[in-house]
Amino acid sequence: MTKYYYFDIETTGINENVDKIITIQYQQVNVGNGKPIGDLTILKEWEDNSSEKKIVEQIKPLVTSDIWNFVPIGCSLHFEYKFLKSKFEKYFNFKFFAEDFLERPKIDLGIIGVILNGGEFYGSSLGNFSSKIDKGYIVPAFYKNKEYDKIIGYIQNETEAYLEIWQKLLKMLPPLFPRMD
Repeated sequence: MTKYYYFDIETTGINENVDKIITIQYQQVNVGNGKPIGDLTILKEWEDNSSEKKIVEQIKPLVTSDIWNFVPIGCSLHFEYKFLKSKFEKYFNFKFFAEDFLERPKIDLGIIGVILNGGEFYGSSLGNFSSKIDKGYIVPAFYKNKEYDKIIGYIQNETEAYLEIWQKLLKMLPPLFPRMD
């Protein structure tokens, strides 16, 4: 049985070779209606006895297992895979190739943002079409200032906003484009 998961990470910047992953978050969702199944899991680098390596190690079995056991749903998932590729190589000498990402089943709403934005990439982020409050660039500042509760709040808001869009799309698009088979 295929398992779908909302999937995202937070980092200290955009360079996967220099910046670090500070959180990895995922939540199983019902692909038919977009409703969450269970709680949101947030792996935090700053917790006692944790580290970037430990949180990456915790997600590694999901991301590298049978492709149908972890189908990520997110926005611009290439960012997450770019970071995971770098960290898997750094910590586990595990080679992660572009094909691993390209051939893996995934649901990436990045293109939906472009469509909603009239075909333009600039301005097509999730936050422009949802109840998401802040932009991701604030997370590194929260991390630097050890405002971890603000990072958690940001993650929770972003997850809710994403799932809200996903649920609306699942409800509204199928009647507009009925199957022709």
